[in-house]
Order: sequence, then C-alpha cells, then structure tokens
Amino acid sequence: MKVKDLVNENIFDIFDFSGKEMEEKYVPFAYKIVSFHPKKTVIKKLMKAFPKIKPTDAQKAYKIAFDKKQNKA
Repeated sequence: MKVKDLVNENIFDIFDFSGKEMEEKYVPFAYKIVSFHPKKTVIKKLMKAFPKIKPTDAQKAYKIAFDKKQNKA
C-alpha cells in the first residue's frame, strides 16, 4: 500500500462533521439537566463542560435534549 493511498483514505477522518460527538457527548449531558435548569443555564454548563463546543452546537444540543424530554413525557 502506498502512502498516497493511506493519506486519501484517512484524510476525511480528521474532518468529521457527522454529528457523532453531538449525540455521544453533548445531548446526553444536556438531557440530564434540561428538565430542572433554564435554557441559558444549560447552555452555559455545556460551554463550561466542553470548552471546544461552539455556541450554535450548544443551542442545538439543548434543543435536541429538550425535544427528547418532551416526547418522553
């Protein structure tokens, strides 16, 4: 196997925009606290727990967690 083949296969592993991190980390964290904290506090806690999260991702994680809580109830 050539180096060029290895680079071409793994180049997209660096830029993973699939949202896997959102579902594995951010949403479960927000889901635990969404029912007894206001939106602003949940987003602030997400930003503190995950320093690399973008504000739009924090809002999206809150919305997904909130919707899951509403559908469960």
